[in-house]
Amino acid sequence: KAIGRWERLRWFFSKPKLWALAIIGPTINAVLPIITLILPLFVLQKLGLSYIYVGYLISAWIVSKLFQWLLGHIADKISWERGIIIGTLVTGAGLIAMSFTESYWLILILILIAGTGDALWDISATTLLSHIGARENRTGETIGTYFAFAKIGSFASFVAGGVIVTLFSPQLYFAIIGSLIIVATAVGYKGLMASNTQ
Repeated sequence: KAIGRWERLRWFFSKPKLWALAIIGPTINAVLPIITLILPLFVLQKLGLSYIYVGYLISAWIVSKLFQWLLGHIADKISWERGIIIGTLVTGAGLIAMSFTESYWLILILILIAGTGDALWDISATTLLSHIGARENRTGETIGTYFAFAKIGSFASFVAGGVIVTLFSPQLYFAIIGSLIIVATAVGYKGLMASNTQ
């Protein structure tokens, strides 16, 4: 059984596009604590605003997900790989920009922009994973292996985020995660753009 699991991992990482997603995925998933925990506390404690403003921020992050049918169409046109790259760069840049402001309304706009990038990444990455998995008749295994790696980012981010925000500031954490997303995209670029036959 252990050999079987190792062989499945070896197959996954033998595919350049899949190892690229395994690098990028944890960084983009590290955004989750920012949206669900750090930003709400920042709005309530630092900005002194009410819960309704927290709701606006989270809604701004989610609203673009309602248009993933359109973003999926765009990804089909420009290629899923380019959709991934554009989506992650927009998300990372939005988070970095957030680290330079304490204006609620500017943060709201930046969250809307970053959320749109995340939505484009999400639909592009899921479609690419499904395509590769279906071609090899391993769709569930492919997506499941990816998610196992991607969720490491969320797990680590909840722990690291709490420490960094406590010792330093939420803005520093926004900048760190945004930068990690951009660096991971740069590292994974070559693998993403590899030939579809690999």
